[in-house]
Amino acid sequence: MALGNLGLFQRTVGRKSQRILIQKLFQKRTFTGSTNLKGLPQRVTIVEVGPRDGLQNEKTIIPTQVKVELINKLSQTGLKFIEAASFVSERYVPQMGDHSKVMAQISRKEGVMYPVLTPNMKGFQAALAADCEEVAVFAAASEGF
Repeated sequence: MALGNLGLFQRTVGRKSQRILIQKLFQKRTFTGSTNLKGLPQRVTIVEVGPRDGLQNEKTIIPTQVKVELINKLSQTGLKFIEAASFVSERYVPQMGDHSKVMAQISRKEGVMYPVLTPNMKGFQAALAADCEEVAVFAAASEGF
């Protein structure tokens, strides 16, 4: 099973079975040749971006309650970081127009961070007004982005 199919696997089996499969996947991975493991980090942070990146690309508007339910269910999977929303202009990304409502309605689980994405100062200020605890800011090196 490729790691790309892990989402389907997560929905169909329990967390313990998921950990066992992941361990087996990595045990089977062999490093040969001139691969230098010394340069690799000791740990990796996984940030689930589906509620933001995945849903903002949908052609139809996903109801707020569905987004909230998705985030709440993801919170039960053991993830530590779930990017919940993007504080962008509703005119350009209508799917994220309910960002403040989503952040107000999710059930925040202790030990889980719910960062949001902001493209500019207006989005950053809206995220702060919505009591977001962590904000990711994206920037471009040129005005053409």
